[in-house]
Amino acid sequence: MTELLDFFWTIGSIVLLMISFVTRPTIVKCPDGWYADSGVRRSGAFSCARTIVGNPDNDGVNGHPEQGVQSPARLLGKVYCTGGALPIIVDQQTVGCSK
Repeated sequence: MTELLDFFWTIGSIVLLMISFVTRPTIVKCPDGWYADSGVRRSGAFSCARTIVGNPDNDGVNGHPEQGVQSPARLLGKVYCTGGALPIIVDQQTVGCSK
């Protein structure tokens, strides 16, 4: 009986570990058209912002009106680093962990 119980606890532990890899990611990518905006905090929290649209030649300098439009929308995310790894911005859209 205890062998059967040990088997079920082992299977349960494996399933929980597999779920934790999905629910606590170690690398997160912002969707296309978004970028990692605010840097990443030691807690792993970061935000994604939409890319600025408009004409970069008419950006509010030399008497031209500002034509770039930046959406105030933000996507909040969190990356989970373990084993002494620290959260970093890998590229413009990706946040991950590095030692």
